This record gives sequence, structure tokens and C-alpha cells, in this order.
Amino acid sequence: MIVLDLFSGAGGLSEGFHNEGFKIVSQIERDKWACETLTTRTIFHYLNKNKDLDTYFEYIKIANDYKNINVSRRFIFEKYPELKEILSYEILNKKFGNPQNDEEATSLKEITKLIENSLKYNDENNIDLIIGGHHAKPIQ
Repeated sequence: MIVLDLFSGAGGLSEGFHNEGFKIVSQIERDKWACETLTTRTIFHYLNKNKDLDTYFEYIKIANDYKNINVSRRFIFEKYPELKEILSYEILNKKFGNPQNDEEATSLKEITKLIENSLKYNDENNIDLIIGGHHAKPIQ
């Protein structure tokens, strides 16, 4: 089944669905650092699928400074360039809302387009299930 995760947080709900064999095509979360955790988990699952957890553990050893997290991931992206593209489609650091009222917000129309792009990238047509976490503040 194809899953969309809204208000993903650090991905605990997605993790459970992933472990049960569901395909998560997009995780949408507004918090940058939660998205970094989503990215790390996606990297883990990708490397595990490719039987290369040594690369993941090497990354974990060198990723000791959040300020340089992208530099720490560079060697993974050199070895697996497709992974950077996967992350750009599947981990969406977006805040729902009206951009006319909130410059940090992304319109529903734009988010829908990004989800459709992820479906197309993943060679899927439909989302079977939408899951989501709790949003602490009302969406404007």
C-alpha cells in the first residue's frame, strides 16, 4: 500500500508503517530538524535495502555536528547519487498554509503538486492511505 504521511514529526508513525511493508511516498513536516531525522531514517532504509549498513554506520560516526550534517552525508550521496533525488521527492519540509498570509507557508495546491511529483517519481498512481501526526498549532 502507498502511504502519505502528514505532520510527520520525526517519523515514528511512518517507521511503523514502513516496517510493515508499506511504501511511504511523501513525508511532510514543517520542522527542519524533524526533517533531518526523516532524512536519516530514509538513508538507513535505503542502505539497508541495498545491504550496505556499513556506509550508514560510517555516516553515523562522522555525523556528530548538526551544523555540518549535509557535509557528513556527502560521501553517501557520492556513492548513491540517486538517494539525494529520492530524498528531494519524499521528504518535504513544508508548512501548510496561505503564502499570502504567512511567508513561510506553502499552499495546498503546491503541496499537492509535490506529492503528485513524488508519486510519479515512485512510479505510483494513487495514495492508498494518509496517516498523520498531531499538529500543535492551528493551520491558518
